[in-house]
Amino acid sequence: MSVTGLTAIIVLVAAALLGVVLYGLHRGRLSRGSALAAAILILAAASVILVYPSVLTTTHMS
Repeated sequence: MSVTGLTAIIVLVAAALLGVVLYGLHRGRLSRGSALAAAILILAAASVILVYPSVLTTTHMS
Protein backbone atom coordinates (compact mmCIF):
# COMPACT_ATOMS: atom_id res chain seq x y z
CA MET A 1 0.00 0.00 0.00
CA SER A 2 1.30 3.43 -0.86
CA VAL A 3 2.07 6.04 1.75
CA THR A 4 -0.65 8.28 0.32
CA GLY A 5 -3.26 5.55 0.63
CA LEU A 6 -2.18 4.69 4.15
CA THR A 7 -2.29 8.35 5.17
CA ALA A 8 -5.76 8.74 3.68
CA ILE A 9 -7.05 5.70 5.56
CA ILE A 10 -5.58 6.92 8.86
CA VAL A 11 -7.07 10.39 8.42
CA LEU A 12 -10.49 9.00 7.47
CA VAL A 13 -10.58 6.61 10.44
CA ALA A 14 -9.51 9.38 12.83
CA ALA A 15 -12.15 11.72 11.38
CA ALA A 16 -14.84 9.04 11.74
CA LEU A 17 -13.89 8.38 15.36
CA LEU A 18 -13.87 12.10 16.14
CA GLY A 19 -17.30 12.33 14.53
CA VAL A 20 -18.57 9.58 16.82
CA VAL A 21 -17.15 11.40 19.85
CA LEU A 22 -18.75 14.70 18.80
CA TYR A 23 -22.06 12.96 18.12
CA GLY A 24 -21.98 11.40 21.59
CA LEU A 25 -21.17 14.78 23.12
CA HIS A 26 -24.01 16.46 21.23
CA ARG A 27 -26.51 13.75 22.24
CA GLY A 28 -25.51 14.00 25.89
CA ARG A 29 -24.00 10.53 26.05
CA LEU A 30 -20.53 11.84 26.88
CA SER A 31 -19.40 14.51 29.29
CA ARG A 32 -17.10 17.26 28.03
CA GLY A 33 -14.16 15.84 29.94
CA SER A 34 -14.49 12.33 28.57
CA ALA A 35 -15.12 13.65 25.04
CA LEU A 36 -11.99 15.78 25.28
CA ALA A 37 -9.95 12.85 26.58
CA ALA A 38 -11.23 10.59 23.78
CA ALA A 39 -10.49 13.23 21.14
CA ILE A 40 -6.95 13.74 22.44
CA LEU A 41 -6.38 9.98 22.52
CA ILE A 42 -7.63 9.58 18.93
CA LEU A 43 -5.48 12.45 17.66
CA ALA A 44 -2.42 11.18 19.54
CA ALA A 45 -2.82 7.66 18.16
CA ALA A 46 -3.29 8.95 14.61
CA SER A 47 -0.24 11.21 14.97
CA VAL A 48 1.96 8.38 16.22
CA ILE A 49 0.88 6.14 13.36
CA LEU A 50 1.49 8.92 10.81
CA VAL A 51 4.93 9.75 12.23
CA TYR A 52 5.97 6.12 12.74
CA PRO A 53 4.17 4.10 10.03
CA SER A 54 6.41 1.12 10.77
CA VAL A 55 4.30 0.59 13.92
CA LEU A 56 1.70 -0.99 11.63
CA THR A 57 4.08 -3.41 9.92
CA THR A 58 6.79 -4.23 12.44
CA THR A 59 6.90 -7.66 14.00
CA HIS A 60 8.84 -7.93 17.23
CA MET A 61 11.05 -10.91 17.79
CA SER A 62 12.04 -11.86 21.30
